[in-house]
Amino acid sequence: MILSEEKMHYFRTDVDGDLKEHLIFNSERLSNASVTFNSTKTKEIVAYKYLFTFNIDGQVSAIEVHNTLTFNADVSSMFGGSYSKTLTKNKVVGDEFYTKIIALYPNLKVKR
Repeated sequence: MILSEEKMHYFRTDVDGDLKEHLIFNSERLSNASVTFNSTKTKEIVAYKYLFTFNIDGQVSAIEVHNTLTFNADVSSMFGGSYSKTLTKNKVVGDEFYTKIIALYPNLKVKR
């Protein structure tokens, strides 16, 4: 997910990182979209999921945006502990994205 020039860009890649899909949501679609919120809590992590719902030509579509990434021990050790710390610190997706998009589109603000 990328927010650029008041448009939301959604990218889907395969396991090799090759681009499979690029969707662009313009201001009209974002102004008519809605967001629901879900949280998951484990012993160590509270994760949030924002579900963006769009009505595109009569067809309802949704995209999940997560606020955090979690790694199991095998993945962290494979890439090194600093890799997962860097991704988590920078919040690759999530809260920062959500904060910026609701500043542009207040209709996307979820009541918690």
